[in-house]
Formats: sequence, C-alpha cells, structure tokens
Amino acid sequence: MIKALFFDVGGTIFDWKNTAREQIQALAQAHGQPIDGEAFAYAWREAMFEIHTQVRHGNLPWLNSDEMHLRALENMAGMRTAYVNVPEKDSVTAGFGDSGDEKFDIEAEDYETLCQRLQV
Repeated sequence: MIKALFFDVGGTIFDWKNTAREQIQALAQAHGQPIDGEAFAYAWREAMFEIHTQVRHGNLPWLNSDEMHLRALENMAGMRTAYVNVPEKDSVTAGFGDSGDEKFDIEAEDYETLCQRLQV
C-alpha cells in the first residue's frame, strides 16, 4: 500500500533553471547587455538558498519562495523592492506565475514618479 508520494517540484516538475536563464537572457538582450544566463540562473538560485538558510535559522522573518527569489534578485542587483520595474520583473518571473502580493505591484514610468508614489 502506497502511503505517500514525494516530488522534487523545483527542477523536476517545472524547469526552473532554463526558465530563469531564458527570461534573463531575453531581458538582457532587449537592453543590449551581455550576460551569461546560465551562470546568472545558478547564482540567483544560490543567493535564494542563502536567504532560505537565514529564514530557517530565524535571522530573517518567514518568506515564501517568491519573496525569497525576489529578495535574492534584489540583493544581486543592489536593489530594493520599491525600485523594481514591474514590467521587467514580471518578464523575468513570467514562467513562475504571479504571487498576487500587492507589495510587488509598485510601478512607475520613471524614478521621480516612483519616489513620489513611495514618498521617498
């Protein structure tokens, strides 16, 4: 009698690495920037697991997988969530689905407008 089934979802059920590689490669190409998409995908995943370790040890508050990936991406880019250009963030994470988290729905056409909206 089977009592349980386990799946390694990230990487087995869906292709995380190639989705990230393809999306970041397309984004960089659209901006005329060279990038090794595969190296970036691996570095992003490594950065996410560093955050995961901090969460697990209580050094950071609980974050879901989307929040850990976004925080890792922000750390790699030296960004804060408020400064993420939503259309570009969405193009990178398009293959992962929408988290529906309103705090990531901050968008503006330019830096000044964004600062005004955030009262920075």
